[in-house]
Amino acid sequence: MRPVLVAVIWLLPAVAQAQSADPWWGRDKALHLSVSIAAAGSGYGAAALATESRPVRFGVGLGWALALGVGKELYDLGGHGTASGRDLLWDGVGALVGALIGLGLDWALEDAPPAAHPRVELWDPGAAPS
Repeated sequence: MRPVLVAVIWLLPAVAQAQSADPWWGRDKALHLSVSIAAAGSGYGAAALATESRPVRFGVGLGWALALGVGKELYDLGGHGTASGRDLLWDGVGALVGALIGLGLDWALEDAPPAAHPRVELWDPGAAPS
């Protein structure tokens, strides 16, 4: 978490100059929001394969999405685009929403009954050959 905070503080002066031409709403902000939601959700899901801990899953999802958002703004700051604090804010909102969706689905599916599919044995090693 500390490297993310350092990167955000480092970005602030540079992005403050570009704020006048950077609207709060628009296609770019919707992309930042939606990509961050998807990244946080996929990070939560990937962590679910490795751990039973919901706080860890939540942290992995949130951290993955924030790392991508900060990385994108650092890339832009390196001369490949226009760095934006507003983009970073939408990345943060999307990361939080995506991680919360993952957590909500996790809770909702916790007590779900197993799928009602009958078990079909294709081969029974104990059966006599026919």
